[in-house]
Amino acid sequence: MTRELFTDEELVTFKAAQRLAFDAVVAIEAELHEGITEQQAAGMLERWLRARGVSRFFHYGFVWFGDRTRFLGFPRLPRRARDLFEPKTARGSGTYRPSSRRLAHGDAIILDVGPI
Repeated sequence: MTRELFTDEELVTFKAAQRLAFDAVVAIEAELHEGITEQQAAGMLERWLRARGVSRFFHYGFVWFGDRTRFLGFPRLPRRARDLFEPKTARGSGTYRPSSRRLAHGDAIILDVGPI
């Protein structure tokens, strides 16, 4: 196993990105309402971050509601790292994107985003 060492400046930058992601999720969570779609909420996350100067993302926002938060029906991730690059694995990756599913009362919610 290798060990990476980061400079103090890199750690400060990383912590700032993490704080920004957390603040975005908290802000958008406060705006969620019954009937909003996962896609709409993910767009709100991205717009919130872009308005604060973010131009690059490790991953764009994803939002899941209801039983999707339990990963039911999702393809299993491969057991070996090299299998991630197999075409059949890549085809299933759209499954994880926000859908047109609407938020219902009592739904569990996952909000996540990775600004750089």
